[in-house]
Amino acid sequence: MTNKQTVKFGDICREVKLTTKDPIADGYERYIGLEHLDSGSLKIKRWGMIAEDNPSFTRVFKKGHILFGKRRPYLKKAAIAEFDGICSGDIIVLCPKSSLLLDDLLPFLIQSDLMWNHAVKTSSGSLSPRTKFAELAKLELRLLQDKEQVRYLGTLRAIESTLAQVEFVKNSAEILFQRLIDRFLTNDRSETPLTGFSRSRLKNLVSVNCKSVAAIKNSTTSFDYVDISSVSFPGQVNELNSMSWIDAPSRAQRVLSANDVGVSTVRPNHRASFFVDDELIGKVASTGFSVLTPKESKYGKWIFYATLSKQFTHSLTNLATGTSYPAVSDGDVLAQQIDIPKDNLNEYISTLDNIRLSVSHLNEKMSNLNDVKINVIRELME
Repeated sequence: MTNKQTVKFGDICREVKLTTKDPIADGYERYIGLEHLDSGSLKIKRWGMIAEDNPSFTRVFKKGHILFGKRRPYLKKAAIAEFDGICSGDIIVLCPKSSLLLDDLLPFLIQSDLMWNHAVKTSSGSLSPRTKFAELAKLELRLLQDKEQVRYLGTLRAIESTLAQVEFVKNSAEILFQRLIDRFLTNDRSETPLTGFSRSRLKNLVSVNCKSVAAIKNSTTSFDYVDISSVSFPGQVNELNSMSWIDAPSRAQRVLSANDVGVSTVRPNHRASFFVDDELIGKVASTGFSVLTPKESKYGKWIFYATLSKQFTHSLTNLATGTSYPAVSDGDVLAQQIDIPKDNLNEYISTLDNIRLSVSHLNEKMSNLNDVKINVIRELME
């Protein structure tokens, strides 16, 4: 396009360097650390209280400022401040500085792949790479003229509004899903099951799948690998790693069979449980999972849902030993108790299936909307 002008990021944005020695005396109540910022989201959904946690932060931000995570920028953490406060030194505080770009477009520009790729490229350090504003300021951008910027801003605001609505519905569905599981599958930690339910330890319902990889291991073939990082709540197996047996880690040992349930024994607080449907049969899971085979197939999906309950997670987390990689044993998993309906098991499972499917569809819709947003931002500045 010929209606674009080339500018540097430092021409349209500046770093804010306000500080405080006594944040409470200066009227600040909340603080933001990198852990409070969500990857890819401009919204700040949580924060810490200064009076409670007494952080050592001195950097000040004001409402409307942009908080840019300079540590490990590949995590893509940046958000708009909706209140005044203090933040970590691993956050760069930014604000607009010229009329070359509409102020409200700056947060979207910062979310672009061009910006994050530059931040990653200019980072230094091995374990915790960090970028600097001086490096970000050098990034060259090709910006549309004012009238075009207004049109693109309207489009981006509409996308953000739709994203917020979809996310609200998705979060509501996840809350309902979790409450139903906690209520019916573990009865909210009650000492007795609900009327119409019986309680049993997993060892009475399953056996541990010890199917060896020896029968399928061949140096000329590849396989799909399920690691704990492949699984997200609620039991969603994301993109699998395809690899050859020559390159396979030693922990690639669990061959999955239909109706199996995988339960993460390493860092069980992550709740990386999954159910083996048609797409996962024959895949290979990490030894970081306890793979359970139901003695009666009808209980497979129900057992899977039970492993997602807060009570199940809490119990395993308390049993975990080790510091860097706290873990439990197969025996710890088998000792857990779940509640089972005496009648209408399939109806209960169907209800949970439908809610979980809705969450999956809403996640997909959010992903598609984010892709559209990224393309619009790219047209604006590249």
